[in-house]
Amino acid sequence: MKRKKYTREFKLQAVKLVIEEDFSFKTVSKKFKDSPKFIV
Repeated sequence: MKRKKYTREFKLQAVKLVIEEDFSFKTVSKKFKDSPKFIV
């Protein structure tokens, strides 16, 4: 029971992390799109 709850919380944390990573990546790529130094 305890392990199941931990796994669920861990999955939620992982999903949250992935969403945050994706969001920050999109923000960064958006910033660099105008710059000619970076090819996105």
